[in-house]
Amino acid sequence: LDQRRADIDELAEGFLKLALRRAARSQPLTLDDAAKHRLREVPWGRYGNLRGLQHVLTRAVMQAAPASRVL
Repeated sequence: LDQRRADIDELAEGFLKLALRRAARSQPLTLDDAAKHRLREVPWGRYGNLRGLQHVLTRAVMQAAPASRVL
């Protein structure tokens, strides 16, 4: 991911949708521009690349308040 930062937004959206389905969350969540920017800044090579990105988004869904709509 460190060499493909332009792909992070699209991958993050896909992992977010997957995490939402797995959590059976009734209210959808979206990533705001600030969250996308932060995800692009992470040195993913140190955190497991794709698995690390998926883990971060899964945890964000699990920790989001029930009424939240934006991460």
